[in-house]
Amino acid sequence: MRRDESGASLLIALVFVVAIAVLLIAIVNLSGTNLTDTAQLQNERALEYSADAVVDTAIQADRYVKTPVLCTDTQSLSVGQIQSGGVASVVAYCDVVSPPSSPFHQATIVACLASISSFANCTSPILTADVEYTDQKPDGTSQVGYSLNVISWNVNVANG
Repeated sequence: MRRDESGASLLIALVFVVAIAVLLIAIVNLSGTNLTDTAQLQNERALEYSADAVVDTAIQADRYVKTPVLCTDTQSLSVGQIQSGGVASVVAYCDVVSPPSSPFHQATIVACLASISSFANCTSPILTADVEYTDQKPDGTSQVGYSLNVISWNVNVANG
C-alpha cells in the first residue's frame, strides 16, 4: 500500500473554497439587512419630517386669528410626503386647551396619518405639540398673534 500526499492539496483547496463561500454568504446577508434597515429609517424620518412640517404650518395658520381655524374637531391641514410604496399623507388637528377669548390661550396640535378623521380619533399621533398663543403686548395693548410659546414638542411614533 502506497502512502503519499497526492490528494492532500485537493482537500485543502476544497476546504478553502467552502470557507470563502460561507464568508461571502454572511457578508451578502449582512449587506442586505443594512440596506433594508436604511430604507426603513429613511421612511420613518420622512414621516417624522412631514409631521413636523404640518404642525409648524398649523401653528402659524392659527397664530394670527382670534378664533383658531384648525381648532375644531374635524378641520385639518394636510401635507403629502412621498415614501417607498406610495404617498403617506399627514394631517394636523388642533384642540383648544384654554379659550381663545383670553389674551393667552393654549392649544394642543397633533399630526396623524390622513386615515385618521378627527382629533378625537388620533389616539396614536406621530407628533404632539402644546402651544401657548399670546395676543397681548408687554405694554398691555392687544395684537392678535403677538407671540407664541411652544410648551412641548414630542415625537410619539416615528414609524406611524
